[in-house]
Amino acid sequence: LGSLASASGCEVARMSMRLRYAADIEALWYLRNDLFSTLAALRGEPDASAVLTEVTPLFQGLLPQTLLPHLPAGH
Repeated sequence: LGSLASASGCEVARMSMRLRYAADIEALWYLRNDLFSTLAALRGEPDASAVLTEVTPLFQGLLPQTLLPHLPAGH
């Protein structure tokens, strides 16, 4: 949600609502692609990718291992 805070518009509002009211951690996991698309349209793909790189480790230990990408040591 913080990555969308400085933006406005219908897509931003819709994405914020979807994130805010996601039913569970798996729903949030699957919203990452939509978040990427929203952020890429607003700030470009490099910034959107940086946000996902920052957010992805937050899911470690909360999802089945099969859903998580292999994270480098130290995360």
